[in-house]
Parts: sequence; structure tokens; C-alpha cells
Amino acid sequence: MMWLLLASTKEKADVLEILSKHEVEYADNFSAILTIKPLLYIDLFLYYQDTMPYEYQKAREKDPYVWIEVRLESLLGETE
Repeated sequence: MMWLLLASTKEKADVLEILSKHEVEYADNFSAILTIKPLLYIDLFLYYQDTMPYEYQKAREKDPYVWIEVRLESLLGETE
């Protein structure tokens, strides 16, 4: 259980660093932000590509934008 907490804390810090690099703060609508800032999407995709399920990575059956948006909302949703 402690490992999950540490992983989540590290992930949160990493994601906040990526958002900061692109001058983005937490927002209710990550979908719009990812569409407007394609370099942010690329950085987040590269960060998550090893943990993202295959069908999302390849975007054949699932949308990677949706996966990243849901992940950000679940990770950062409790901060606001």
C-alpha cells in the first residue's frame, strides 16, 4: 500500500512538472487544454506510454486523449 502512495506521489509531481513546463495549471477541462496545446499532449503521452494500455497507445480502438484526460482528472482532481 505504501508503494502505491509513493508511486502516486511521484506521478503527481512528474505530471505537475510537465504541466508547469507548458504553463498550465489544473483545469476542469483537460480535454480542451490537450487539444489546444499539442506539445503538452505529446509530453504526457511519452510520460504515460509505458503504463497506457495498448489499445489506447495505438489509437486503433481507443482514444489516447481520453485516457490521458481521465488519468489527469483522477490524479489531480482531489487537489482543487
